[in-house]
This record gives sequence, C-alpha cells and structure tokens, in this order.
Amino acid sequence: MARSMSKPNIVPLIILVLLTIGTLCGSIYATSRYIKTDSYTAVDAVVVDHKRSNGRYEDLEHVYDYRDILEYVVDGQTYKIVSDYLVTSEHPPRNIGSTRTVYYNPDDPNDYIIGRSGALLMIILVVLCAACLLVTVFESSRLIRYLKERRRKRSEDMAVGSDSEYNQEG
Repeated sequence: MARSMSKPNIVPLIILVLLTIGTLCGSIYATSRYIKTDSYTAVDAVVVDHKRSNGRYEDLEHVYDYRDILEYVVDGQTYKIVSDYLVTSEHPPRNIGSTRTVYYNPDDPNDYIIGRSGALLMIILVVLCAACLLVTVFESSRLIRYLKERRRKRSEDMAVGSDSEYNQEG
C-alpha cells in the first residue's frame, strides 16, 4: 500500500523564500561594502555636533532622533558629514570629541563610508542565506512531490470513476 503524503503548509515556505531573499540582499550589500572599503583610505573623524530630528513622545517622555555630525581632514581640506547611525534619546548624546573611523575614496574624498562592515557579518549572512536556500529547496521539492502525488491520485480516481460508469451502463 502506498504511503500517503501529508499536506505541506505553504506559509512557512513563503516565509523561507522571503528570508532567503532578504539574507541574499544583505549578503550582497555587506560584501560590496566590505570590498569597496579595501580601496578606500581610513581616517579618524571627530564628532563635532549632532543633528536632531523626529521629536515624538515615547512612554510619556519627549524623545528625538540624533545623528552624529563628523569632520575629517584630507590634504588640509575639512569634510563635514552626517552619520547614518541613529540614536534615540531624550537628551543629545555626549560623544562630542570622540572619533569614528571613516573610509574615503582617495580620488574623491566626498565619497565615504562610515565604519566598516566586518568580514564576520558578511560570513554570517552568506551562511544564513545558504541555509535558508537549502531549506527552501527541500520544502519546495516536498511541495512539488505532494502536488504530483495529488494529481496522480485524481487521475486514478477519474479513471476508476469512468470505468464504474461504463460498467453500470453495460
């Protein structure tokens, strides 16, 4: 007697596909950012101020989003940039005067990356993406087998049904 396959749930498969796409995009971004900084020059940038935005209330306290304003010097020229890192607080951060590493393009110091996406993050994302892809392929093949089995059973049932109708008429 043939073993009946259980009906696979498609929702986890959709979630796995979306997770795989997300980790793939993250892996590509981290890899490109990591590779890009290899040809860039590192410089220490100093936090000189903060940019405040998006005032709102959280837990009955008025909070703001703050971004560091950094300055770095290349060949005697000072460049001022706003960090993409966001801090939410009731008061401005107290890190003025602290330094952060900025990588800039030697041909165009206006082209910069704040910090460096580490190789470890890149490796973790690639491994996670590969794992998600393997599970997605496995679950997809399981769904395809289930659908083929279901189609085969339906065609057998239709063949048996038409034979019984033929026998009843005769």
